[in-house]
Amino acid sequence: MSRDVFISYKTEDREAAERLCAALERENISCWLAPRDIPPGQEWAASIVDGLQQSRHFVLLLSEHSVAAKQIAREAELADKQNLPILTFRLNDIQPPKELLYFLGNVQWLDGFGGQFDTAAGRLAQVIRGTAATTDPAPNATPMPAAPSAVPAKPSYLLPIAAGLVVLIAAGLWFALQKPTPQPPPNPGDAKAADVQEVKNFADQYLNYRDSGNYAAAWAQYSNGFHNRNSESAWESETDKRNRNHGGLAQHDYQHCRSNEPNVYICVYLLLFKDGSKYKNELRVVKDSSGSGWLIDTGKVSQQTD
Repeated sequence: MSRDVFISYKTEDREAAERLCAALERENISCWLAPRDIPPGQEWAASIVDGLQQSRHFVLLLSEHSVAAKQIAREAELADKQNLPILTFRLNDIQPPKELLYFLGNVQWLDGFGGQFDTAAGRLAQVIRGTAATTDPAPNATPMPAAPSAVPAKPSYLLPIAAGLVVLIAAGLWFALQKPTPQPPPNPGDAKAADVQEVKNFADQYLNYRDSGNYAAAWAQYSNGFHNRNSESAWESETDKRNRNHGGLAQHDYQHCRSNEPNVYICVYLLLFKDGSKYKNELRVVKDSSGSGWLIDTGKVSQQTD
């Protein structure tokens, strides 16, 4: 079920997160909040990814507890990759660390400390609905220049000239529209933008499972053909060994998803490890047999030397 807001917070700030969630839901703004919305028995990391993919906004509660929380930085990174609007709700007068500043530097900030919690929550509800903007400037924001106090009147003799120009421009546009613009012939290999986005979301989810160490969930997204050709234990061992040898994965950068045949896409990512190593990850994503979803058919990983 889709939600309006995903609330990201540190365990120590749970009371504030629940208070903010209640305030938003009183305004009919649905929230995804852990652990409330994690189904019994479901793995935590997988639930977080699912919650982010089901949400339309990302709200981060920033406090002295959350500034050093690696899991919050990972959630902010996932939200950024999914192009979710990110809003910062500060519980203390602090600045985010470098890990978070990259994602929060140019987004909207709301201050809920100093007795302003309820006011800030109300303004947050307005921002989410798109009816108002916050007045708290983002760091390094450039103020808009002040409007001039008076606008000099334009000479009256310019009015007929301006009217004539409008007529000429309108006539030129009319004649231009009468001549059809030649269109290139359709290319059967071109993928629809909606399909590419759907495939990319699936590939992102697979990588998030795999790179967070949730190998069981990642293995489940492979096709039966891949399962028949490979051993799960050998695949998991090779993946885990690569991660450990390079100090763990820092991030994966999306390059492109392209289709050269129906229902088959090649998605390319650049894997960046903490020791500076780079790997190219090429995923072959295919439509499943039911035609309702996608599966990973092959996943080639090769080290980059540049």
